[in-house]
Amino acid sequence: MDATTPLSYGDFISWYPEFSELVQGAVERQLDLSNMTLSEPAWGKWWKRACGLFTAHYLAVRFDISQATYDNGVRPATSSIGVVTNKSANTNGLSEGSAVSQLVTSGNPIEADFARTSYGLEYLSLLNMVVPAGNIILSADASASAGGKWWV
Repeated sequence: MDATTPLSYGDFISWYPEFSELVQGAVERQLDLSNMTLSEPAWGKWWKRACGLFTAHYLAVRFDISQATYDNGVRPATSSIGVVTNKSANTNGLSEGSAVSQLVTSGNPIEADFARTSYGLEYLSLLNMVVPAGNIILSADASASAGGKWWV
């Protein structure tokens, strides 16, 4: 797989088979957006992985794939989209079934968004590992009212 070739539908589905039940066009549209939004030079050899996680996150937020994730062994059927069964520490000790998004606290809207799914959390982890903080910028022509674009 060539690093400069955008992530294809086939590659994405081989990595994340739980999305194979979605309409192919919907997956391809999100892949196109991910491939255009994420900067290949900033991500280097991790670009396709980042595009896959970025795509999986937004598809998981948009569509109910709970049965497909269960069928593919991704997580228990009792978990809802964006919630991962986990143990968390609190003042009363450990508790089962906490949403991972409860474990990520941030005033950063990007981190808050990606904390909604396990794919998003993995994306954030990869982002923190690969891309220096100074490489994450808001495009010069973007404004809050114009729905600015984040480039990574």
